Amino acid sequence: MNVPVMFTVVTLTPQALSFTAGANNTLPAAQTAQITANSTTPASFTLSTSSTGNWLKATANQSTTPATLTVSLASLPAQDDTGTVTILQTNGPPALPPNSTYNYAVITVNYKAAPAVPLPVITQVFNAAGNQPGIAPGAFISIKGSNLTAGPTDNWNSLLTGTQLPTAIDGVTVTIGGKLAYPSYVSPTQINAAAPDAGYGSMSVTVTTPNGTSAAFSTVSTEYSPAFFLFPGNQPVATHGDYSLAAKNGTFPGTTTIPAKPGEFIILWGTGFGPTSPPVPAGAVVPSDQIYSLPALPVLILNNQACLVYGAALVSGGGPEHQVNMQVPASMPNGDWPLSVVVNGVASPTGVLLTVHN
Repeated sequence: MNVPVMFTVVTLTPQALSFTAGANNTLPAAQTAQITANSTTPASFTLSTSSTGNWLKATANQSTTPATLTVSLASLPAQDDTGTVTILQTNGPPALPPNSTYNYAVITVNYKAAPAVPLPVITQVFNAAGNQPGIAPGAFISIKGSNLTAGPTDNWNSLLTGTQLPTAIDGVTVTIGGKLAYPSYVSPTQINAAAPDAGYGSMSVTVTTPNGTSAAFSTVSTEYSPAFFLFPGNQPVATHGDYSLAAKNGTFPGTTTIPAKPGEFIILWGTGFGPTSPPVPAGAVVPSDQIYSLPALPVLILNNQACLVYGAALVSGGGPEHQVNMQVPASMPNGDWPLSVVVNGVASPTGVLLTVHN
């Protein structure tokens, strides 16, 4: 940008410079102006700046004309502001008093503050299936809050192309105990993610978007946090042997579903059941080369009756989702019966109802 400053007769084109904050409130690029005099004899000059809080700075490549003036910001003002750069000729005609309008020029510098960008805010962290507070390493978790993404709702479907789970979706990342989690879904008010292997105990959770990082949210990590994913009506996500939905008919309008039958083998789907044997490396898509089972079978209780469990393992090809294969007791009558699972002494949340109908 050329802003010629003519000594004796001052001319500025334009007569002002304007700055706005850069991306993510970074300092904007410097701007330049040309300092000249309407005389063939070089004119000496000095520079001075004036701004509230000293956010404005100016330099010249030499102290005589012609010279290049560089104007930049030392910091970002908190709000819209105006500063000045004064160019004072030091070898003007003797007849001119100091600071005569004929031997100095002022460039006005305007700063326009960038609109305030909303930072993400975390209000809750809990098991994505059972909603119990806290996290378990390798389990699916949900984060509730506001401004959790600066963009639209998105998921990791297009990112599951290799052997590793993604650590970011659209520039959104989650950190738990200093380690990156693996987001599977992001929206302005909720993030679902696979928790990293961050250990146990109290730890901090943060969300970072292109707008910045949230304040740390304190939560507790435990080894086990078992829970079933839920259909409407607090029914566990369950499937028949052919993977069709095992749910009360009418659960999904327009779709016919058949509930579990007494004596039937069904599959339950959940998360937070703890480490497997062999373990799956943190952040890895669950391989299909072998079965990654729980070291010990969980205990399933349906209507106060123990159920036969014949397998519990991670589902291959994705994140930390467990499937539990069970048999509905043959003596179970028709009805909606409370269902719970216990893993290493830790029980799933109450209130889950499995419909059984012969």
